[in-house]
Amino acid sequence: MTPLITIENWDRGMVPSPFQDIQGSGQLFQSLDPWTEPGYLKCANANAKDSGSTVDGLVNFALEYNGDLYFYGTKLYRLSSSWAVEGTDGQTGPGLGLGQLYDTADSKTYIYFASQADIGRYDPAADAFDDNWLTAVKSGTIDTDTKYHPMQLWDNTLFIGAGRYIASLTSGATYTQRALTLPANLRVTSLAVIGDMLAIGTTAVPNSSNVLSRKSPVFFWDGTSAQFNKMLTVNERYIKALFVDENFLYAFAQTRGGTIYVYNGIRFEILRHMPNPGQDVINFYPGGVTRHRDGIHFAVSHSDTAGEIKAGIWSLSRKRAGEPLALEFKHVISTTRTDNTITLGAIIDGNNGLFVGWKDTTDSTTYGVDDQSGLATGYFESQLFSFNNSNKIDFKGVEIEAKTLPSSTTIAINYKIDNDSSWTTAITYKPANQTDFAPINRSGRKIQIQAVLTPSGSSNVSLQKIMVF
Repeated sequence: MTPLITIENWDRGMVPSPFQDIQGSGQLFQSLDPWTEPGYLKCANANAKDSGSTVDGLVNFALEYNGDLYFYGTKLYRLSSSWAVEGTDGQTGPGLGLGQLYDTADSKTYIYFASQADIGRYDPAADAFDDNWLTAVKSGTIDTDTKYHPMQLWDNTLFIGAGRYIASLTSGATYTQRALTLPANLRVTSLAVIGDMLAIGTTAVPNSSNVLSRKSPVFFWDGTSAQFNKMLTVNERYIKALFVDENFLYAFAQTRGGTIYVYNGIRFEILRHMPNPGQDVINFYPGGVTRHRDGIHFAVSHSDTAGEIKAGIWSLSRKRAGEPLALEFKHVISTTRTDNTITLGAIIDGNNGLFVGWKDTTDSTTYGVDDQSGLATGYFESQLFSFNNSNKIDFKGVEIEAKTLPSSTTIAINYKIDNDSSWTTAITYKPANQTDFAPINRSGRKIQIQAVLTPSGSSNVSLQKIMVF
């Protein structure tokens, strides 16, 4: 019997339209791994809180130095063999930027962190913390910004966003408050290095004409010239994060809907719109993008009250260069919430894991940093398969092809026909029945399939295809 529908390959990710019939795609890929074993859909790693009670605030930025991970919010935390607080930033408005720079005069690397109107410094070798190093030690000044002081190390210089200015600190300890001046009514939100240029993401100052025009430029600068070298306008109010991967520059725009752009060497093009039926505000973060294993991972929060968007770690992945990037909802944080009570912050690949900072206000406000441990239950939902026949289609049943299911693992196959309000279970496959045909025996013009993959301990499942007859 020839299937009406075969769902397989799994490498195209989530599509924006429920009617977009692209092989290997679906409406939802949650906590799934189609990349470790191409051609098979498996469960992804689960998140687990790693920070215990040490982290008691949202961490916005993270970096790795000398095998240790540093996280910065209101405090500077270090993760070595255990968690520790290296110092509390007592300046007004902490948690706005984090970077590192080797000082040739002192022959050591320092960790720098930014509050609204100051830059602090931590010396890992001496375990010395100073939250007003710039003003008290360097007698310097940084232009005040209440939200953003992103930092980027490039060519032995630490560049720092400061309102409409770029400040710089060289490895020889020369500090310049305004190494670059950008046009008025803009503030720097994010920095990245692409080729021989520093890319500078901006957003409009509130209540300025830029906000009304919905335009936030990305500037390109060689790091030494008195003026920026190039400006490209993105038709968005907020460029919240820039990230470079495989020599491509990506811009994450916070707006209603949430849009990811890619720079093609000439202009920015829309790469993906986040799935967001209600067009609620999606939040990206300057410190919330990293490369991890199979692709770009980024933190997402939102203002949605209807449950149509999921807060957590999303990803853009592909099997090989040149193929389309697949969008997936990769990881749910350890509190298991995905609604608008969750705020995410820093995300970093390090210590053979993926770490993410979060704040949860579901009942009382809690904070933490997650690592990954074990396997998560994975959810796949197909697009809506529509048959435009004058007569209804008889949906007889479903089968799967999968590797032998390990003990206590399951694959549940559910369906909706003609916009059913809830899922109906056709069968839950277990090791004893995984070759069975599961009857549906219903007629309709549209069908959608859901697969729920449940692991057991470290035992994963490997689903190859779903066939609907």
